[in-house]
Amino acid sequence: MTDARLRATVELPADEAFARAHVLPLLAQMAAAGRRVLGAVAPDADLSADAVRNRLAAGESAFANFVTDALAARCRAAGYLVDCAMVDATSINAGLRPGAGLTLGDWFNVMPFPDTVCLLRLTGPELAALLADNARRIERPGEPHTNRGFLHFSAGVRYTIRLGVSRAAAVAEAITVDGQSLAADGGRAYLIATTSFVRGPAAAWEELVAAQFPDPPVNLAALPRDPTSFSVRDLLLDHIAANGGVLPAGGARRDGRLQVLP
Repeated sequence: MTDARLRATVELPADEAFARAHVLPLLAQMAAAGRRVLGAVAPDADLSADAVRNRLAAGESAFANFVTDALAARCRAAGYLVDCAMVDATSINAGLRPGAGLTLGDWFNVMPFPDTVCLLRLTGPELAALLADNARRIERPGEPHTNRGFLHFSAGVRYTIRLGVSRAAAVAEAITVDGQSLAADGGRAYLIATTSFVRGPAAAWEELVAAQFPDPPVNLAALPRDPTSFSVRDLLLDHIAANGGVLPAGGARRDGRLQVLP
């Protein structure tokens, strides 16, 4: 080899014969697969595109509850005895049509990324610090939308966020895990299922605000973790199949796990 170079695909001459023989059949297969009906979508406004765009990081969400409860349930079914699951708001990329049918294409719009499941191990104090950090990331009334890495948790974790007078003053209170107070956990360790890219897009915001808070933002990448080969999207598709869609029986409902107070 004496020479090598890269060329942008837009600069390559069109090959219509290749497109007809290879590209168009593949697109047709993908379109047909995308129309496959998976089930139904609950008539809940939390599942809508408007809610995903405007309210997903502002408090409890039926959509986020479905995703986190599904992730926890599927990990346990695969033999990982997780205490809970958590995802950040970017894990839900699009909304659904409440009360309509759900297709595979709809769900690929919700989760277009190939994230895999990672298992994090946290002590009680580390989990308390993570929830305190999360309280400072919630979307506050009147503020513009931006990616702050706000986390949603599965049903085992219940707590209250008190907003306070400013973002730096926000706190997490009344934290329980499986009905037990986190403050009295006796040094227990927690196994948490999450996504391989959790909080990745929030790095720029963290760097901007780090000096404003009483504690530095929690660095999830620095915590002990065990990667798995499980696709987050595939696990959610299994859960959807088992429950007939995105429905309350599968977790698509609010249950008061997160309270937000002034």
